[in-house]
Amino acid sequence: MPKNLFLVFFLMMSCATTPPASQTSPTIRVAIQKEPLVIKEIPLEAYLMGVLAKEVLPDWPLETLKAQAVASRTYTLYRKEHPRSPEENFDIEVTVQDQVFALQEEYPPLITQAVQETAGQILQYDGKVFAAFYHSTCGGISEPAESVWSGEAPFPVNQIHPDPFCEDSPHSHWSYELDKENEGRIEILKRNETGRVALLDFQSHEVSGNSFREMIGYQKIRSTLFEVEEEKDRILLSGRGSGHGVGLCQWGAKGMGDLGYTYQEILEFYYPGATLKNPPLNPPL
Repeated sequence: MPKNLFLVFFLMMSCATTPPASQTSPTIRVAIQKEPLVIKEIPLEAYLMGVLAKEVLPDWPLETLKAQAVASRTYTLYRKEHPRSPEENFDIEVTVQDQVFALQEEYPPLITQAVQETAGQILQYDGKVFAAFYHSTCGGISEPAESVWSGEAPFPVNQIHPDPFCEDSPHSHWSYELDKENEGRIEILKRNETGRVALLDFQSHEVSGNSFREMIGYQKIRSTLFEVEEEKDRILLSGRGSGHGVGLCQWGAKGMGDLGYTYQEILEFYYPGATLKNPPLNPPL
């Protein structure tokens, strides 16, 4: 269908749950639905409440939620400057391609508090906002962005470091079975520095670890940090972590919050070298 035939609705979200700082915050054009295309224009700080409502659990430590709020705000502003589909007139999607989002009349108290207490705060690297990626569970070691996205990755903080904080994640360890007769042989050909699968032979084709996840399903193959064991009639994949492993590990941030780390310390751990920038005291109207 031609893009100019998409049904586009521009709707303004009620400001009833918007933090005070949102009166001067930018508006985000959110693609609530793709076919037909439905766009909502939402003040940034109100949008972030809907992101946190889906990305994290509302009973997590406040400092963890504040770290997530800053990371999500930073990522959102990066996407506003660098939208995936500028020709479609929206800044960001509500899928795992960007950030999941739930529009609600009310949000849990800690989520509201986390957004309000960090209102306007973002991360910068060399004075510029960047794509502050995050994921569910790193499985014990972070992943450099260039291993996940080909070309120049828009993520300057690429240090590989162990992460001991996400062991309590429900996705710390996982397994999945494939039918050997239907799927054939799977052989890991190459791993990267962190041990994640970079290349494998699947159904007589060489595919990347990330492509393999996409083919089988992200909820089935939760990460590329896995081992393959072939048995008589099945193939058993045993892995660690969930998601791409780049940037903030949400369950690791939860573990740090449980141990008493501040949100600034959490952000410093997951985005080393980045600077936390506060909004001006008297922003222009």
